[in-house]
Amino acid sequence: MARSAVKIAALWAESRDGAIGKRGAVPWRSPADLRAVRSRTDGKILLVGSTTYAGLPPLPNRYPIVLSRGTIALRGPGEVSGSVREAVERAEALVHSGSYPEEVIVFGGALVYRETLPLVGRIYRTRMVDLEVPEADAYAPTLREGEWRTVSIETVREDRNGRVEFSVLDRLPVPSQ
Repeated sequence: MARSAVKIAALWAESRDGAIGKRGAVPWRSPADLRAVRSRTDGKILLVGSTTYAGLPPLPNRYPIVLSRGTIALRGPGEVSGSVREAVERAEALVHSGSYPEEVIVFGGALVYRETLPLVGRIYRTRMVDLEVPEADAYAPTLREGEWRTVSIETVREDRNGRVEFSVLDRLPVPSQ
């Protein structure tokens, strides 16, 4: 699939060992990360897998396009798409109608991150620096060295979780041949 006409970013939180999920849920609760998620996604379209969507609380002021090959009950505004291509085309149409900002957020889970990573130009990554998740069953995608540039990085301390690192990464341009 060719690059999209909208800006596609991915947002995830991972543990020190790269875990993003365990038994269908995020295996920690981080107030700092929740604030970051809210500020990064407010008013935007979210591309989200059906399992991840089912585990989320209601997402006010966001428009989820849920990737699912089956039927799924939506809790409020949003829609279901059968493929990444269809979801991106629908997001482009919504953005171009002026209803939503240009940046569309890939919101998980692990399979959706892997399928969409070639389209992603920016990553908002939260890393739970001091936390490992034994028996995790979902992991952040592996980023190839030399493909991404760190734009910003900030570390804060939380009582329960230790250090929480927020970083923004941009995809480097592909060298012309």
